[in-house]
Amino acid sequence: MEIAKKLPHIDWTYAGLEKAGVPQQLILNILYEFDQLDIWHGSNTEEELIGNSRRGISGFKGLERYVSLHYLVSFCESNTEAPFELLEIAAALTAKGILGLNNGLKAKGCDIVRYQIWRGHSHVEAYFKSLQRFRGTKRQKERLMEQLEPFLKFV
Repeated sequence: MEIAKKLPHIDWTYAGLEKAGVPQQLILNILYEFDQLDIWHGSNTEEELIGNSRRGISGFKGLERYVSLHYLVSFCESNTEAPFELLEIAAALTAKGILGLNNGLKAKGCDIVRYQIWRGHSHVEAYFKSLQRFRGTKRQKERLMEQLEPFLKFV
């Protein structure tokens, strides 16, 4: 089944993104970026998209960013009080997990939102405790902590 059919449904209009809770100063840039990715997405098969996103195209993030934008807006809709940058990290991890067929990575992204780690120390502890169900190297855990650390200082 095509990945695009599994993505959250998003109203890709200024009003739709505003209603979803995307910061107003970022809406136009996100719409523009989505439009560029959507044109590219519509002109390729899924296999070509996956292959191109792994090779990397200069100045273009491809399929991974396309998937990430869908989850970013979806996360914004249900978590308006969350730091936008933290939701970006969650969406990026989710997209990498989906495209890499890595349920652990996908869960790490989704669980940032599920556990609402921006709400306080007990939420952060519960989130990291939940991650014990996944195997990973020490370096992978350190990288995740490095990504989240700027947001955890204020919790």
